Amino acid sequence: GIYFPWTNDPENVSDNFTVQHQTIVPFSAAGDPSGATTLAFLGSATNGNSSGTATIHYYDGSTQTFTLGMTDWTLNGNKAQPAFGNNVVVTMPYRNTRDGQQDLNNYLFFAQVALQKSKTVTTVTLPATIGGTMHIFAHVIQ
Repeated sequence: GIYFPWTNDPENVSDNFTVQHQTIVPFSAAGDPSGATTLAFLGSATNGNSSGTATIHYYDGSTQTFTLGMTDWTLNGNKAQPAFGNNVVVTMPYRNTRDGQQDLNNYLFFAQVALQKSKTVTTVTLPATIGGTMHIFAHVIQ
């Protein structure tokens, strides 16, 4: 039930960014962030699972902290299960490496947090990640 925007122009736009404690304005699928109930992320981690504390900033000046975690994109060589309550959104059958194609499933994951009722999100400060490297492909409130 969550719609994530995705670029149609892969040559001119990065398809993800590395989380480094940035402050972002989440995209609202409805065009109006008031009344939103969920903050959702599409992402994965490389070099191991990655998580940290993020902060939601509301229009009234209040804040809400939560743990944002993303599972390693290969599930540790397909030997592990998703962490942090992540759900698999997309499974890809291989990855490209310097040495050519490697037949190993890779994944994109979904993470979400409930927003405080009757409050409007202004920005979200992402974590300074712990372990691995967190990649976000899309983020939305709705």
